[in-house]
Order: sequence, then structure tokens, then C-alpha cells
Amino acid sequence: METFSEQFERYTGSEQYAKFIATLRGQCRADGRLMYWQEKLISDFFSTKGALAPASLHEVIDLFGVKPLSVDLGHLAADGIQIVRSSVIREFRSINQAASGGSHLTVFEVEISPNPESVVCNVVDGSGPHDDCAMAQELLGAFEKGISFFINEKKTESKCFLGFTVRLLSYVRHNPEFKPSKHQAAIYFLLHDLLSETLTGREVHAKLVGVPL
Repeated sequence: METFSEQFERYTGSEQYAKFIATLRGQCRADGRLMYWQEKLISDFFSTKGALAPASLHEVIDLFGVKPLSVDLGHLAADGIQIVRSSVIREFRSINQAASGGSHLTVFEVEISPNPESVVCNVVDGSGPHDDCAMAQELLGAFEKGISFFINEKKTESKCFLGFTVRLLSYVRHNPEFKPSKHQAAIYFLLHDLLSETLTGREVHAKLVGVPL
């Protein structure tokens, strides 16, 4: 089955598609909106499908993302903990340039938001479009494993959680130093840190976190 990207490129043609993607990655993210010609192009494409076009920049970016994942949190409990009460942004940076082969570059930004009516943690990609979809999918898989480990660990402490969403906003792409295990450890650390903030009433909307991994 064709991905949205493949369908849209076939509709627009390679040259127009390349222009759309370059603008989406650059000017649109900087301005927080689509250009008028992009809105029209998206609208015209969805009209051919008999569907409504997405209304926001985030919705359009999500169309070019990789397949979302989810982590089951168990049954919805009345005494479930909200890991976050409102959306927060976390930028994570951990870099190790070791000549011995243990080097890694773990730099990404996520938005973590509450979804208390849900019984899952959704792990979604808002960092597209991608030159390497396989790497983005692997990164989401690492997040899924780190979140699962955190949730299962807390279950042993009789803690259960209300639903929430982890949205990948951006990450540094560098193949030789890309280590999924480090991203798994990083999201695990961020959830621990965020839970501590929430339980003590010291939530910070946006911050940079940097720890050695």
C-alpha cells in the first residue's frame, strides 16, 4: 500500500513535491503555518479523495510521519496518575564522542501531553518528512520500549497511569552515532523526571535535559 508521501508526490509531481517538503521543513516550521500555495495544494489533493484537508500545520506534518505506536497502560483506573497535567516540551541532549567505539549522539525534542480518557500511551511522529523513514521508525520503537519499561517498573510499585501522548518533534540524524538503546534510556529518564515534577507540583513547561547515558 502506498504511503501518503508516495500518493502526494505522484499527485504533485517530483519537482513540486520537493519544493513542498523543503518549505514544510524550513519556513513552515519557523512561521508555524503553511504557505497559501501549500494549503491550496493539500486542499486540492484531499478533494480528489472526497475528504476534508487537515486544518493545522501539525496535522499536515503528521501526514508525513512514520507509523505511530502505542503502549498499553492497562485498565482505566479512577486513582490513575497523570504523568503530566498539561502539555510540556522536553529537549534531550547526550553526546559522547569516544574513540573506543562507544560514541553516541542522542539529541531530540518531544512534546508530552495528557490524554486521561485513554488506556494507552500513544507514541507519534511529528518530526517528518523524513529522508530515512527507517531511522525514524526505529527511534519511535526505542521510545516504545523505554516507555514500556517505565510503565512495568511502576506497576511493581502499585502505580498506574492515565493515558498520555509522546510526540517526537525533532531529532538529530547522524547514522554512525545513532543508538536506539540510548534513546530508549533517554525517554525512560525523561518520564521519571517528569513524574517527579508532577507529583511535587513543580511542572516546568519547557526545559533542556542533559545527562550522560
